[in-house]
Parts: sequence; C-alpha cells; structure tokens
Amino acid sequence: MKTVGEVMARDLVTLSEEVALTEAAAAMNARHVGSALVVRDERLIGILTERDVLHAVGAGRIGDRVADWMTKHPESVD
Repeated sequence: MKTVGEVMARDLVTLSEEVALTEAAAAMNARHVGSALVVRDERLIGILTERDVLHAVGAGRIGDRVADWMTKHPESVD
C-alpha cells in the first residue's frame, strides 16, 4: 500500500483568506485545479473549491473574500 506522501501532489495552490473570490478563481483556473488551500501563517485553515465559487456566483456575491465561502477546518493528514 502506498503512503500519503507517495500519492499526494506537492505543488498546490494556496491562498490567503483575504483574497477576493475573483482572484482565487483566476488562480485555480490558471493552474487547472478545482480547489485551493487557504493558509494563515503557513497553517491550513480552510479549502476553497469550484463549488464554493459557484455558490457565491449564484448568490450574486462574487465580490466576497475567500474567507466568506471556504470550508473551515478541513480534515487533513500529516
């Protein structure tokens, strides 16, 4: 069985919680990924997905910050 380290991606998209959703969506699009990790002081505090951005667009709130739509305290492994 493979370890997490053997199958995980290492070049991940990371964002600050203060970034605008439009900027976050552009970063995710440029890298062709469906999610970005949200970090503060090099610690994971959330994850933003394409679905989160879609919900914001549907609500007419695309001008919001990442912190307003991210999933907080995602499960993770070391």
